[in-house]
Amino acid sequence: MKLIYDLTYDNLLDLLLKEGYKKYRANQIWDWLYNKKVTSFEMMSNVPGEIIEFLEKDYQFQTLDVVTTSISSDGTKKILYGLSDNNLIEAVVMKHHYGNSICITT
Repeated sequence: MKLIYDLTYDNLLDLLLKEGYKKYRANQIWDWLYNKKVTSFEMMSNVPGEIIEFLEKDYQFQTLDVVTTSISSDGTKKILYGLSDNNLIEAVVMKHHYGNSICITT
């Protein structure tokens, strides 16, 4: 499975045109991805099911699932996220008198 966000606009357009879909469908999908920020193909209400099924065969959305969270006595918050490819990302939010710091580790 490939990530839908790995496609450039031109890649998406070429992919759809090769399957016989109209150019405006690429514009619709691009709008859903980058303006409306949907997290699934099913949310693309003006895209026909046939195109959704075509895209779902090879593409997916990368989502974050919260695996664990913890807050220490000094207010530091740690969040461990799981990705759909089984990799993990840790985010740590540290509060300071001058503001907050965030550390992201992959």
